[in-house]
Amino acid sequence: MSKQKKSSPRTQAAKLREFTSADAEALLATAEACIKSHDYAQAKEVLQKIPGSYRDDDYQRLLERATELQKEVDFLIADMEQAVRLKEYEGLEANLKKLLKLKPGYKPARQLLEELNTYARGEMKRQEVGEERHYHREEGLLRPILTAVVGLVILAGAVYGGFILYLRTTAGTVKVTVYDPNVTVTLDDEQLTLTDDGVETTVRIGDHTLLVRQPGVSAAALEFAMGRGDSRVFHVELVDGDLVIDDGTAGQPATDEPAATIARTDTEPDEDDLPDPQRREATDEPVSDEPELVRTFTGHAENIMSVDFSPDGRYIATAGLDTAARIWDAETGEELHLLEAHTDIVHCVRFSPDGGRLLTAAGGQLENSVVKQGDDNTIRIWDVETGEELQRMEGHLNFVRVAAFSPNGNDIVSGGNDGMVKLWNSRTGSDLNWPVQPNVSIRDLAFSPDGESVVLGTQREDSLTMYDVTTGRMIDRFKDDPQFMGTLAIAPDGSYLVAAFSTETKLRLYDYASGEQVHELVGHSKAPLALSFSRDSQRIASTSIDGTVKIWEARTGQELHQIVIYPDGGMVTDVEFSPDGRSLLTTKLTEAVLYRLPGVAESTIPPPMARTNTPPAPPPGDLPEGVSLMQTLSGHSGTVLAVAYSPDGRYIATAGADATARLWNAETGEEVRRFYGHTDVVRCLDFSPDGARLVTGAGGTTVDDATDGGDYTARIWDVETGEELMLFNEHVGAVYTVRFAPTGRIVLSGCRTATARLWNAETGRELRWLGEPLSSVTDVAFTPDSRFAFIGVQWQEDPLDFCSVASGKEIERFKTPPGAIRCVALSTDGSRLAVGYLDPPQVYVYNVEGGDEIAVCDGHTAALTAISLAPDGRHVLSSSTDGTVRLWQTETGSEVLQVPASQDVGPIHDVAFSPDGKQCVATAREFARIYQLADLLDDDSPQP
Repeated sequence: MSKQKKSSPRTQAAKLREFTSADAEALLATAEACIKSHDYAQAKEVLQKIPGSYRDDDYQRLLERATELQKEVDFLIADMEQAVRLKEYEGLEANLKKLLKLKPGYKPARQLLEELNTYARGEMKRQEVGEERHYHREEGLLRPILTAVVGLVILAGAVYGGFILYLRTTAGTVKVTVYDPNVTVTLDDEQLTLTDDGVETTVRIGDHTLLVRQPGVSAAALEFAMGRGDSRVFHVELVDGDLVIDDGTAGQPATDEPAATIARTDTEPDEDDLPDPQRREATDEPVSDEPELVRTFTGHAENIMSVDFSPDGRYIATAGLDTAARIWDAETGEELHLLEAHTDIVHCVRFSPDGGRLLTAAGGQLENSVVKQGDDNTIRIWDVETGEELQRMEGHLNFVRVAAFSPNGNDIVSGGNDGMVKLWNSRTGSDLNWPVQPNVSIRDLAFSPDGESVVLGTQREDSLTMYDVTTGRMIDRFKDDPQFMGTLAIAPDGSYLVAAFSTETKLRLYDYASGEQVHELVGHSKAPLALSFSRDSQRIASTSIDGTVKIWEARTGQELHQIVIYPDGGMVTDVEFSPDGRSLLTTKLTEAVLYRLPGVAESTIPPPMARTNTPPAPPPGDLPEGVSLMQTLSGHSGTVLAVAYSPDGRYIATAGADATARLWNAETGEEVRRFYGHTDVVRCLDFSPDGARLVTGAGGTTVDDATDGGDYTARIWDVETGEELMLFNEHVGAVYTVRFAPTGRIVLSGCRTATARLWNAETGRELRWLGEPLSSVTDVAFTPDSRFAFIGVQWQEDPLDFCSVASGKEIERFKTPPGAIRCVALSTDGSRLAVGYLDPPQVYVYNVEGGDEIAVCDGHTAALTAISLAPDGRHVLSSSTDGTVRLWQTETGSEVLQVPASQDVGPIHDVAFSPDGKQCVATAREFARIYQLADLLDDDSPQP
């Protein structure tokens, strides 16, 4: 008899008799999180899962809020489309700003707003007559620009949320999943080109079929013929509730048939509506229907256990029982590197997403066909180009069966026979102390495509489970999962998860979003061993103890091809698709074998990540007497821009260009936690006075360009758990500075678009604006009683504002020189104020009580980036793009010391004193360094 299947939380939510108040609370929390992340439709779907008897006032409040916000979004999108169609630009900019407050990441609106700001303002002349304003457009400029945007906006509104293009060509079927709706289909001379946000995919000329599919939408295909010299742009438009595809030729379809209309339905499209991937048009050359053996990779002394392709398809990696891993040239079959550091079986080999590194996981010795305890239970990281070992991670107590890079390459998750799951920093090799410990053998694991969760396959009941990477909380269980997991794989586009269990011969295919099983893939005669998805997520490859490799169509669950490796049965240990989907790599005893697959058109393959393998931090330059290097905080994959000590001095927080903030142990230099959520460069951060929270601010996609991006937000995080507590998303430009008030109840954020906003740090409500800055707000500082705030701005006659927090009004100005203020700092007792200027790079020190200037610190040779006042106000630290950190006496302005950086470090972006004033931390490139200053400061003569 089959074992009774256990229900998952999603199934429980659908059954009133199994539903509990705890389930209701969890769903309410999930819905609230969806609203915070601007996914109002998803919030409504989550709330609908709560049965009627559990729908209380909180439910009604959230439902009304989500409904209202989604209606507002829909209205603004429709209004935007209408305004562009009718060329009624008056008021469009204001509506776009409203839309971006509700949907900060909505790219079409941001692009249109940039077009308006870039062109419309420059090409309109404003004349004021009395109370009326009249606009005159310069002819020949604005109209073509906004007309060009029409197609973008209509398309974006119609396919909001993404769609899929299916193109059937003479070479087969091409499926393009489009998440960014800026897509055109054009024909230029001899090739058809699909352009999606600058990424182009080409297919062959011939008779084609175009089909657009969305969840809950079905359609008849639009057939069209394209010949040499023919060029078309296909439009997808929402008309009276239906989606209409048109090729744009005088309003007529591309053939004699009417333009395809896509009607909204509650069911999936019929199978006959979708192109058949096995159906091919006749060609002059015969095409084989069977996989063809292309190449054999020979060199291992014992059986191969694991294989992998590099993301660009140039290299192949293999590893196995002979304790060695090898890197091969995929085109020639030449062995490039022999990696021999392991002393036990190498169970797993995987390339990093950027292709620059390779991980290997090992442990155990084979005795009588059973893996016994060994000595080498390690994960190692190798440089692909040189074969050099970069990192070694130790901590597992038994052999490591499987390991995987996160999608961004920064983390590694590993699981072993010891029942432990570990999360590692792939750059430093440090153990991140992930709280998930199943205490049962880990059979397989995989990161979700977004990197936010990990799915584990274990050897126990309910063996297929999902965990949140940041918190370690279990967030889902897949349905119908029997005991004793075998192997699993997740589709790159996040559509499916396929799993095999050691007690079954079939594969189970799940809808990844819902957790529901959609297909059973039946064909193997013995238990499957390995699984792999093609990069386009359309096909699945599986191996088995029956000696075969099978290829399946994911959409239908049908078997497409079979490769017989061992006619009489045998263990085929691993399988991987090539990045272009045209080849398949598998194992045969001591060899890796490569097959060419029949009838596969070139797929839409995203380029591999740019290689961001962080080299070791270079040694510091010669340190002055009295200064010593304590720790180097290394792990960010981009430039570190901000740094701060926790109030108790136990932790240091950093943030930077890799869109993360990180928490470090100030004594050991070990990374403690990461804060994920920002999608742009994180430019600033600050601890709350009690050290329990961290606020961060972001904006811009590169260090030097803060004008391009979509995440102009400030966020508050729980330091202990890494959970995002609050989101402030009213800014329309990059957030340059964030500060907690000394009371901890208020946060002040400053923006490049000349606003300083005050927030309630407990409710998230915006309180007011401070002052009336006329230029970018670069830094802020509160007085110790939280009643007043200093605001520094760029390029203003009086660049320092002194404002009342209660009223938001400026009450007086310090007589600071005109220019661009880069940073502002206040001593702990509030007696000394330091103001740093960009150019000339000087630090001015003031007596706060009288407002008089005390000293000027002058010596940097390039732009100033940050300053920090010692707690007693006697010294000020400054950093600069000249690569140095300097210490000054505030009483005299004299330089006490200079900490030079080594030549390849570059600009120093931030510096901070420790709370006791005995140490400091400074950023440099992708790392930060902690310096000891105690002896030097103790020897310094006291000031009066």
